[in-house]
Amino acid sequence: MKKLLIVSVLGVLVLSACSSAGPRGTTGQTVHLLPRGSLRANAYAIAYETCGQAGIDTVARDVRIPVTEATTVASAYVRATFSARAAGFARRGCEDAFEGRAAALPAARSSR
Repeated sequence: MKKLLIVSVLGVLVLSACSSAGPRGTTGQTVHLLPRGSLRANAYAIAYETCGQAGIDTVARDVRIPVTEATTVASAYVRATFSARAAGFARRGCEDAFEGRAAALPAARSSR
C-alpha cells in the first residue's frame, strides 16, 4: 500500500511540475515520464504504469473499495490521485493496464 501511495504521490508531483513550469531536470532519480510532453500523456503514462505494476487487486485494496471491476477501480484510483484536468486521461491509462491492453498515449491537441 505504501509503495502505491508513494508512486501515486510522485506521479501527482510530476504532473504538477510539468503542467505549471514545463520540463525540468531531475536530481538523483531518473523520471522517464517527463518527456511525454503534455499533461494528458503524463497522466495516462503514470496511471498506466502504476495500475499495471500494482495490479487491480492491490489498487482496489489501496483505494478501499470492495470490488475489482476495472472501470470502478480505475475511477476510484483516479479520483483519489489526479486533478480534474488529468482525470480522464489517467482513467483511460489505468483501465488499459488493468485490461492488459498495450499503452496508447493520447494524441496531443492540434491547437491551444
